[in-house]
Amino acid sequence: FVADMARMFEELDPEYIRKNTTDVFMDMIETLRTHSVTLKSTVSTIVVTALVLEGWSNKLDPDLHILDTMKELLHRDWPDRISRV
Repeated sequence: FVADMARMFEELDPEYIRKNTTDVFMDMIETLRTHSVTLKSTVSTIVVTALVLEGWSNKLDPDLHILDTMKELLHRDWPDRISRV
């Protein structure tokens, strides 16, 4: 699993990830499924919500990237928040 995820991200550049966030997430989810990796329900909820928001916002404004905004908002205390999940 780790090797497949590393390989996936070695082949991606940051600009591609930013412009094709939904596709990258879908590939990650497929890799999780392939390796039978499960996520906690709270993490799954966050991922699905982020994908929905990213998709909707992209339709309304292709230059708006919700995940970039989330990263800015959560950057400081994200490790603390995720460790409590």
